[in-house]
Amino acid sequence: FTLMVSAPIMCVGGIVMALGQDVPLSAVLLAVVPVLGIAVSLIVKRMRPLFRTMQTRLDTVNRVLREQITGNRVIRAFVRDAYEEKRFRGANTELTAVALSTGRLMALMFPTVMTVVNVSSVAVIWFGAHRIDSGGMEIGALTAFIAYLMQIVMSVMMATFMFMMVPRAEVCAERIQEVLGTDSSVVPPKDPVTELRTHGHLEIRGAEFRYPGAEEPVLRAVDLVARPGETTAVIGSTGSGKSTLLGL
Repeated sequence: FTLMVSAPIMCVGGIVMALGQDVPLSAVLLAVVPVLGIAVSLIVKRMRPLFRTMQTRLDTVNRVLREQITGNRVIRAFVRDAYEEKRFRGANTELTAVALSTGRLMALMFPTVMTVVNVSSVAVIWFGAHRIDSGGMEIGALTAFIAYLMQIVMSVMMATFMFMMVPRAEVCAERIQEVLGTDSSVVPPKDPVTELRTHGHLEIRGAEFRYPGAEEPVLRAVDLVARPGETTAVIGSTGSGKSTLLGL
């Protein structure tokens, strides 16, 4: 936000001050500023879809890695190490290709700006020398004009740095908005129960529960009474079936 506010102010202020020094020489600015704007816009336009693709492929790498960490025992048990390495290598290669393309565009940004800056400086000195030779301009005015030109160019470079961050920030903001805009699967009941003391009695007799495909039941012969107004604690070691009981 600091760059977004200060860059336009510096650019407009530099143009106004340059016009105050010499109006005919300011014609160079009419060529420099649009060229810089077009060059930066073309690069940023190509960077936006690349950042979007890179974020998607980064998700793929994270998903594959998370699956491998979660299913590490299964992978080792079925000797699927080579297959999982191949999966990760494929996802990582796709991410690397997009990241390299984005990096090349980002590396192209500053040389492009500096080339335009240096050419514009040469043009200002060239035409300014002719103006001084003809008596239409003083040397001090040319020095001030070059300083204002550098101020304008610095503002454009600041804007360039901002434009390099905007595409990725835009993609990330869209993804955050998707998460915030997702409807919850847990919705409030239309007719909620507000008084639990009158119908909060729970009694379980001989309950048994077995997950599909399991050799042994998780719960067996469970007797439980939870009366209204009382607190019932379910205590046990890890894997004893506490979460299963509460789920029932």
